[in-house]
Amino acid sequence: MTAAELRRFFAAARSRGSRPGLSRIAGLLARCGDPQKTLRFVHVAGTNGKGSTAAMLSSILTAAGLRTGRFTSPCVFDFFEQIAVDGAPVPRRTLSAAAETLSAAAASMDDPPTEFELLTAAALLCFAREGCDLAVLEAGLGGAEDATNVIPAPEVAVFTRVGLDHTALLGDSVEQIARAKSGILKPGCSAVCWPGGAAEAVFSRAAAEKGVPLTAADFSSLVSRRADLSGQRFDLGPRKDLFLPLLGEHQLGNAAVAA
Repeated sequence: MTAAELRRFFAAARSRGSRPGLSRIAGLLARCGDPQKTLRFVHVAGTNGKGSTAAMLSSILTAAGLRTGRFTSPCVFDFFEQIAVDGAPVPRRTLSAAAETLSAAAASMDDPPTEFELLTAAALLCFAREGCDLAVLEAGLGGAEDATNVIPAPEVAVFTRVGLDHTALLGDSVEQIARAKSGILKPGCSAVCWPGGAAEAVFSRAAAEKGVPLTAADFSSLVSRRADLSGQRFDLGPRKDLFLPLLGEHQLGNAAVAA
């Protein structure tokens, strides 16, 4: 498929809207050989900072020598940035082959997948075919019923800062929204969260119920050294003179969660 054909393929499902639930994507992936069962994951959920945290995580993992997939949404600059391997958009030939596989699989479904479900499935197929050691997945909406939650237990479930978002679907309080997002916790994983507030208390209870060890990021060890238009330099515990090409105190918090 050409770039234009790929854009049209995914956009054609946009009219189906957003429909929480895992049955469609599970059925779609089963028809494609369940690529998610061959991969290892870091799963990122939350309200604010998911994309930044996922980018930092994938950068750290790539620098450590791991072939790292990253799925984020929506796009910031270009459609193809949403599915990346080692910081670069996945090869077009890989995405095209994944789209063709998905097109054939979806054609046999009575309840066809949404655009986000197709994108999520495409990312999983691409990461499997590109031989990724780890894949960083950003949840779309919520957690338990989000299409990205079709994966098995991740290595780590990561919770960024939680606020009021998608209240019509997730609830009208931070506690209710955190509870929905805690659905990405699965026995066998570890978890990290943005510290403090009602959300951490919810994550702590949910983690205890599933036997998942939870660590709250330590902001007390963050020391800002310098900030200018190029970014920020900071210390994080024993890690000295780190550089982040993003501005804002909140991004230092995201960096602490990622680390």
